[in-house]
Amino acid sequence: MENKKDVLQPGRHVVLTLNNGEEFEGRVKSRSGIGESGNYIPSQEIIKVENHDGNIEVSLSAVKKASEK
Repeated sequence: MENKKDVLQPGRHVVLTLNNGEEFEGRVKSRSGIGESGNYIPSQEIIKVENHDGNIEVSLSAVKKASEK
């Protein structure tokens, strides 16, 4: 099973399960806020996913599970 950070690469079609139980499917558009490895803080890394319903921007720390579609 792939690590969620590995799955959440721009261009990949993914299914996200958030910590609150919501699911969102779409294509990863971007990742931002990635710091240097010495001061990496997941809550500051934002994943932007888009689908036909629009966009969602979510903190990596709010993603419970991510899988490639």
